[in-house]
Amino acid sequence: MSTNQNASLVSSTPLQAEGKYICIFGGSAPQPGDDLYELSVELGRKLAENGFGIVNGGYGGTMEGSSKGASEIGGVEIKGVISSDVFWKRKEQGNKYLTSVQDTTNLTNRLQGLIDNAKHFVVLPGNLGTGLELMLVWNLFYIQKLFFPESKIKKVYIFKDPWERIVNFIKDELKVSQNIYESFVFVSEVDEIIEHLKKEEI
Repeated sequence: MSTNQNASLVSSTPLQAEGKYICIFGGSAPQPGDDLYELSVELGRKLAENGFGIVNGGYGGTMEGSSKGASEIGGVEIKGVISSDVFWKRKEQGNKYLTSVQDTTNLTNRLQGLIDNAKHFVVLPGNLGTGLELMLVWNLFYIQKLFFPESKIKKVYIFKDPWERIVNFIKDELKVSQNIYESFVFVSEVDEIIEHLKKEEI
């Protein structure tokens, strides 16, 4: 790997980049009326009520739900990072609630777009894709701690079910040190996230 490639990887870590949105990771399967969809609507709405713009993957499910919730309040940017080249079969390239769209050429660039735009992260209950996003942020945090230990920590607000037991299993099995775990805040409700974010802004 070249020096430039190394620099690119480190500069895209969640603790190094100065994003301005709350990045929301979650699945595309939930539909309006589903508990998880409605949870994402609540999350987007309450973030917007407190002046936080959001960025998400731009498509359906919890991405649409969080966008919808934020749009009900208005006054904040709702950004979707999509990939029309990868998801070319989708009729809508970005849900109708977004205020801006960043189109990327592949999944790697899409993930980097989400991370680079993030001020903090929220990980909703999800499946393999959401798990990948969580693990990526965790690994980048590890890199950041090694090379830039004085950088400001960006928080990762993670819904306990199902992620807490999964993260704890990985932490225990791989002997992950506690200081590589310190950016995680496990929550059960949206209001816990809002309370923590308000403290971060003080």
